[in-house]
Amino acid sequence: DCADPDCASSPACGGGGGGGGAPANDDCANATAVGEGSFAFDNSGSAIEGPSDCDANMGSDVWFAYTATSSGTATIATCGTTGSLDDSVLIVYDGSAGCPSAGSACLISDDDGCTTPNFSSTVALPVVAGNTYLIQCGGWNGATGSSDLTISVGGGPAPTENCTNGVDDDGDGLADCADPDCAS
Repeated sequence: DCADPDCASSPACGGGGGGGGAPANDDCANATAVGEGSFAFDNSGSAIEGPSDCDANMGSDVWFAYTATSSGTATIATCGTTGSLDDSVLIVYDGSAGCPSAGSACLISDDDGCTTPNFSSTVALPVVAGNTYLIQCGGWNGATGSSDLTISVGGGPAPTENCTNGVDDDGDGLADCADPDCAS
């Protein structure tokens, strides 16, 4: 039955990427393609489809595939929403790795980083023009409702390389020991 976690993603239970009242972007494979801007969403009827390794409070998620139009620091947020979802969680993954599964590394995550409403989320990460980033946007512990996802890219200071995390933080195509920024 639908109370069993093994069956929750079944279209008969309202899960499964758009069946039974779930949003079309309920699963990563059907992520809504976006660029910079503001995008209304409603996670009502969605089931948790992706991993929650980066934030155990992720629930009722929807997915966006963000392709950066310029390099810089991207700010991705649900801050300032006038919608009914006032407690969100954001997790961002490297889109070149495909849809994440349990144990997949995330680039960044946040829960409650906004000040208005103060339970909404915001992340800032270095992005490279033309690269795609998968955004898992959900409600804290399964909260549902409508909100807005905003994405902007600013020049800001150049991102720096963290030489121990296995990620190309500064967007030069080289990570950790392969990056000359980590030579010293």
